[in-house]
Amino acid sequence: MRRAAIVALAVSCAGLGACARNLDATDPRPDAGADLRTDPGPDPTTVTLHLQNGGANAAWVYQGCLVDFRITSLADPSVTINRVEGCVCECGQGACPVCGACYAGPREIPAGEQILEYWLTANVTSEATPIGGCQRLHALPAGSYRIELPVYAFEADAAAKVLPRVVTQVFTLPAPDDTVVIPVGTSR
Repeated sequence: MRRAAIVALAVSCAGLGACARNLDATDPRPDAGADLRTDPGPDPTTVTLHLQNGGANAAWVYQGCLVDFRITSLADPSVTINRVEGCVCECGQGACPVCGACYAGPREIPAGEQILEYWLTANVTSEATPIGGCQRLHALPAGSYRIELPVYAFEADAAAKVLPRVVTQVFTLPAPDDTVVIPVGTSR
């Protein structure tokens, strides 16, 4: 029942344009159909993160507009990557979109299953404008990166964002087949 409610909320948010930037309903990636890149240079790509639970128990992550995780460039000096989340008001855009709230709460990764999360390989910067602010996307260069994903053993812990076990995975860009597999299995 809970899973059905989450799916219904996600579908209604997407239909209202509240949570996603997906302008192409046939493509599940959150950035499909939108060209948010405003810097010259290579285009960012979309990497599919396979959050695989090979454990015997459900694992939980926290999700707002996106699953809660941090990406860090391992270049010298290391830099935390600011991700595209929710509505983006692109610099140079005539009018900014009006967006509603995203789902915010626990997301289950059932035992023996995986969920997919899509990540646009760009660093987002914000600039002040007379009407508030805007964002620019900067494609990430090839190199080593680290993802830190808080994983929770219980739904209530994920809802409160307490007692996470942080799963860390190092990977390189460009990622082979634009895919990164992250094992998240838990045991209690």
